[in-house]
Amino acid sequence: MRMQARWAVFVLTTYTLRLAKLLQIIGTHKENNHFLLQHAKGLTNNAMRLHKIQANAQTCKHNAKEERTSKNTLPYH
Repeated sequence: MRMQARWAVFVLTTYTLRLAKLLQIIGTHKENNHFLLQHAKGLTNNAMRLHKIQANAQTCKHNAKEERTSKNTLPYH
């Protein structure tokens, strides 16, 4: 009977430790997922900023071209 009690305590302790380890792993994954989500949001914001900068550069390029071509059509005095 004493051996059965010891075995039961051993099994209970082993499974409790395994459960604690699993809960720790789940917690770590949750933290990592949160970090990755925040990082992804930051990258998305950066991509949007870069897109706006690129669009602005294209507008500037277009305006400069318009300015150059319109100056050529003006009569010289």
